[in-house]
Amino acid sequence: MNRASKTYFEDRGSLVKYFSFGKVLDVGCTEKRFDVAGSVGIDTVRSQNVDFVAAAQSLPFKNETFDTIIAGELIEHLVDPYLFVNETKRVLVPKGRLILTTPNPTSIHYIIHESFGLKSVSDTLGHKFLWDLKCLRRFLTSCGFRIEAVGYVNIFHKIVPRILVRFNKRWSWHIFLIAQKRFVTSRV
Repeated sequence: MNRASKTYFEDRGSLVKYFSFGKVLDVGCTEKRFDVAGSVGIDTVRSQNVDFVAAAQSLPFKNETFDTIIAGELIEHLVDPYLFVNETKRVLVPKGRLILTTPNPTSIHYIIHESFGLKSVSDTLGHKFLWDLKCLRRFLTSCGFRIEAVGYVNIFHKIVPRILVRFNKRWSWHIFLIAQKRFVTSRV
């Protein structure tokens, strides 16, 4: 694992540990599952970090099983993100949390690569969608989530990009978003 990846997972790990609670599902955990007590890992590919092999759009769990779902670097790969978000709602307890991270299309890296017609990381990793923070917020809100926190995680290890990001956080490499499943009471 290179230095940038290591820093990213450390930053993301701190974020996850701070915001997660209870029983945790880490969807798409092949790269590195988070070491959180009571966590379960799922991916479409078997690896040492995977407890279950299944698709994110069809989670093999009963309704209201998890308190927290982590989907790091996943939503941009899905052909139908709506199916995945509906599945997270199904398996989350009322007021459960969804923690998402995704590449930031307004990052300085992406802007420079697009400006000069260079291949970006997103071009080579099979990303179906790029989500900016506004679109991701709107999408999750329309799917029945309440946004609790949003922000940016920067994994640049080179001095110039780190300095630039200090001027504008929106130039950071990744977006994170913490959303809570809305508690819906039935009306009689």
